[in-house]
Amino acid sequence: MKKFLFVKTAILLVIIIFLAGCKHYNLPNGFPDVEEMSNILADLQIAESSLSHLPGIKLPQNNNQQGYYKYVLEKYGYTTADFDTIRKWYVQHPELYVKVYDRVLIKLSKKEANAKVQAEQEKEMEQKELKRKEMERQLRNLWQDSLNFTLNAKDSIDSRLPFLINSDTLELHGRLRLSATYKFMKEDASRQPKLFLSVWYTDSTADSIRKLIPHSFNERAVELEMALKDSLSPSRIEGFLLDQDSTINVAVQISNIFLENIKDTTSHKEKNPSARPENIKFRKTSN
Repeated sequence: MKKFLFVKTAILLVIIIFLAGCKHYNLPNGFPDVEEMSNILADLQIAESSLSHLPGIKLPQNNNQQGYYKYVLEKYGYTTADFDTIRKWYVQHPELYVKVYDRVLIKLSKKEANAKVQAEQEKEMEQKELKRKEMERQLRNLWQDSLNFTLNAKDSIDSRLPFLINSDTLELHGRLRLSATYKFMKEDASRQPKLFLSVWYTDSTADSIRKLIPHSFNERAVELEMALKDSLSPSRIEGFLLDQDSTINVAVQISNIFLENIKDTTSHKEKNPSARPENIKFRKTSN
């Protein structure tokens, strides 16, 4: 008999424990269920975490934290007062609240992982776009020599670095832009070096322009721009990357050399004659 009572009691305890584990909560009318509540809390957590610093999460542009809080609740159809009441009810039912937060943690982990993937994809796309633009830019470069030079006093080449580009087969109009980056070494003895560009035309006339190169031990970009004649085609482009006395000891690094023809979309007629470079009229001489 005692044995029977013991078995009966044990079975009853198991049933009680099972029923306790399967306890059913009657949600008040209009309250979010566990799934929706976890969605709301996850979105609120994202909003409160450094105010949309996570990549891929877009929230309205409002620096007021209460504004984000209100935005999230309105998305789910609740007011701040409504949600305060809802939260208090869930706090009073801790077993249910634990289930909610377990789901919140899972959702936040997934969103963070998705945000990282999206950020990596966006970064990869940006890098590809930068490479594409740089490739397009290099295709526009008329410069036909090395893009980088390093000169020192022991070099036997012409330290002025003269250049010549035959352009009679090129359809050039608009403007020419020549740019380079300079970095002088401490042993350099340059005296007011200049970047010099000259364009010869089919009628044996030439336009030229010069620009002083800052004598700096840091990298400094230098750029000059020349308007081309409308009525004549350039036959050749020449100049010096370092125009000065060739006997001076030079120690310099020149990089990022770029020569570009900028096509004017408007009329090629000159709008400001005073802005044109000096017009040199002399006969071509043999090279």
